[in-house]
Amino acid sequence: MKSLYESFWENGLQPELIYFLDGLNWTYIIMLVVILYGIKHTRELDWYEKLCSKFKAGRFKTWIAAVITGLLFCLFRWHGPDTFNSEYISALLRSMFFAVVFSGIFVDIPVLVIKRLGKMIDVKDDEKKED
Repeated sequence: MKSLYESFWENGLQPELIYFLDGLNWTYIIMLVVILYGIKHTRELDWYEKLCSKFKAGRFKTWIAAVITGLLFCLFRWHGPDTFNSEYISALLRSMFFAVVFSGIFVDIPVLVIKRLGKMIDVKDDEKKED
């Protein structure tokens, strides 16, 4: 008789996690995370924000950027020497999901912490200047 650990982890979740993380496209993930940082935390991509709000798609700007970037990766892969097949699209979709979800954790949270620390430091510097 199998234990709960064997049933749940070794035969169920572990192989799926290994498959999910095994073929990720790290070039796409890094590029998308940088693009999402630019959209959310800089003024360099304000034109993109305006374009999304013009089409009333402001809530989906992250996913739109992910899909556009993914389509460009597919286009370049299709015209390149490497094979373009369903496995590549599957890995790209998994990478898209991974990058969008975890960019909020690994990019947005540290940026907010740094901004708050920066405000605390700036306030102290401003108080010293007033004295």
